[in-house]
Amino acid sequence: MKHPATIFFSPAHPLFSFIHFEFIETTPQSLAVQFIAGKEFVHQGDAGILHSGFNTLILDSVMGGSVMGSLEKMQPIATVNLRTQHSRRAIVDELIVCAAKVECIEDQIAVVSGQIKNAENGQIIASAIGSFMIGTRATPLADSAVAAQ
Repeated sequence: MKHPATIFFSPAHPLFSFIHFEFIETTPQSLAVQFIAGKEFVHQGDAGILHSGFNTLILDSVMGGSVMGSLEKMQPIATVNLRTQHSRRAIVDELIVCAAKVECIEDQIAVVSGQIKNAENGQIIASAIGSFMIGTRATPLADSAVAAQ
């Protein structure tokens, strides 16, 4: 059976049309992907250096993907809290590994840890701890916008 993140991390998703992940670990409790940092995320005026929000965006996505893999049945999830520690910003064309692990699930909240590393030398670029609510029932933004008209 395919890991649910392999479906979510597809070119049809706006973020993943720019980032092409290679799945290097997919277990029910963990997920690791490898990719090359692209120029699309360069911070304005910082040639070759990606915006610091890139680390947070990738960690949130991969950590959420690890939660999806740990569920017995697919359910919506939402980030409740994400604390990211940045060691440095990623660099264009850098080979990166992002790995996440579900530490526990209690009362429909998953606690997840994650790291982004340089794939060649293992240097930590950023790390995070976060919590994700499982089984959210919010109305999708697109549906809310239509209802408001």
